[in-house]
Amino acid sequence: MPEQPKETQTTTEHYIDRLFIGIEEQQKLRDEVIKGGKCPGCEQGKITRIIPDPSCEKDSETENKKIQITIPCPLFKLNGENCEYGREVQRVVQEAMYKYLEEKGVPRRHFKDNSEIDTKQPSYKATKNWDGWGNLTLCGNVGTGKSFAAVSALRRWVGLRINREIDVDTNIPTIQHKVRYTVLPYIEWKRAFEICDDRDTRTRVKKAAILVIDELGAESLNEYSTAILNDVISHRYDNLDYAATIITTNLTPEALAERYGPRMMDRLSGEEGKIIVVDGKNMRFER
Repeated sequence: MPEQPKETQTTTEHYIDRLFIGIEEQQKLRDEVIKGGKCPGCEQGKITRIIPDPSCEKDSETENKKIQITIPCPLFKLNGENCEYGREVQRVVQEAMYKYLEEKGVPRRHFKDNSEIDTKQPSYKATKNWDGWGNLTLCGNVGTGKSFAAVSALRRWVGLRINREIDVDTNIPTIQHKVRYTVLPYIEWKRAFEICDDRDTRTRVKKAAILVIDELGAESLNEYSTAILNDVISHRYDNLDYAATIITTNLTPEALAERYGPRMMDRLSGEEGKIIVVDGKNMRFER
């Protein structure tokens, strides 16, 4: 095999060196974020850096030569709350999702802007670390923010899926399009009695990528409704590769077990499930 020309070798090595320096820069930024670092200031997910030219030898006249590299900013994917561009993406996702949920009949009282969210609320803390996988059940008294927490969990689910598709060339209009047409149509939000009362609704919610069952336990108490809800949750549990379920209920975990039986509780609290009791005062009476 003929030896590669020296000039081409140098160019290739130079390119590889620049590539690895870009990776090192990204790792450095990640480390800074984990330690509480702030946004380095990027433009649509891209950061420009002036760095030493790796092709220049030490102790030579060109040692101080600089080059400019542009690398993807890892910050808003890792922690969008600390990133200016990430916050803009979050705002776009929120607006599109709230509009879609309103069209689906979800009451506006469950929606809050980022600036209005009290991060100390038990309902917010309940969903902040949810990874968007499996079953999430929110138990609590009337007015403690369970439905608001479900909306927060939905926003996190949407954000996780959008972030996977964002790269350095993704602009805001493209993100808006992705949210509206490739993510939101796979969300269903239904109250438990609606699932029990309508066969077509049951068919749709079984297939949804993510389903919110609101007010579980407020439906008529009979063997028929209990069997239907058990069937829906069991079907989704058996298809966890694509299905996530969020449930809100005024019932305690003990009351859930008594009403729906051990099979449903196994799916709600097992390896792929999480039951959270949302404590706190009734927020509907706050002024």
